[in-house]
Amino acid sequence: MRLLVLNPSGRPEDALTLVNPSLVLEKGEALGDEGCLSFPGIWSEIARAPRLLVEAQDLDGNPLRLELADYVARIVQHEFDHLDGILFIDRMSPADKLRTRKALRTLEDDYQEKLAASGAMKKGR
Repeated sequence: MRLLVLNPSGRPEDALTLVNPSLVLEKGEALGDEGCLSFPGIWSEIARAPRLLVEAQDLDGNPLRLELADYVARIVQHEFDHLDGILFIDRMSPADKLRTRKALRTLEDDYQEKLAASGAMKKGR
């Protein structure tokens, strides 16, 4: 089972849950600034389709067919990538990868330090 949950506005009534989503049709390509909660403070222009047709099921198993555009289409494509193990940094241009290299390295070093500290705490028990 693949589950995609998003809330583009932050309002409870705008929450959307897609079960086993598939991107049926992507129309066009547009560059847009994109970031990711997994990489705080890092932004890049990423090419995404501005129009999208998605098929999925809701939480009750009912079929859904949604035509999405612009910001919501970008969010769905970004989150769909996560389901396939693709991160937005994988879609960065070579120039943006160079530009953000130091920030990415800092995030990686911080993670390694936290991981090491966590391991040391567990061994001390």
